[in-house]
Amino acid sequence: MSLSAQSLHRWATTGAHRAHGQTSATGLLIVCVVLGPALTLTGCQPVQTGFDSPAPTKRIDAIVEASDLDDPQSLGKLIEQLESPDPAARMLAIRALEQRTGKTFGYNHAAPRWERIEPINAWFDHLADYSAQYAEQSANGEPAPD
Repeated sequence: MSLSAQSLHRWATTGAHRAHGQTSATGLLIVCVVLGPALTLTGCQPVQTGFDSPAPTKRIDAIVEASDLDDPQSLGKLIEQLESPDPAARMLAIRALEQRTGKTFGYNHAAPRWERIEPINAWFDHLADYSAQYAEQSANGEPAPD
């Protein structure tokens, strides 16, 4: 029980709210009304999914899903994950990019940030080229570029 819950419970079970050693119904009702919504909502919020989720497992799920897609948006999100503070997300992102494109541009997920900058910039250059090709081929009704 949290400190506020303890305080409210103590208030509801002592003093004017106590009748012959039993908890007052009014006191318990007040505790339930005050704490009920807070207790039922705590931890019940759905966790945001996708690349922008605060939960690492949800971001990793998004990386895995994006490895099978073939569009510039998901490619860009994978490239952004190369800058993640989470080494597992970086490792999965580079493997997903390699699976999609056959390239790594020398990126090493375990390297210090300063060593990852140049390969990340190469990935963003690749994204710009890919996006232009994708738009052109989509306009012509052709399949997406590799």
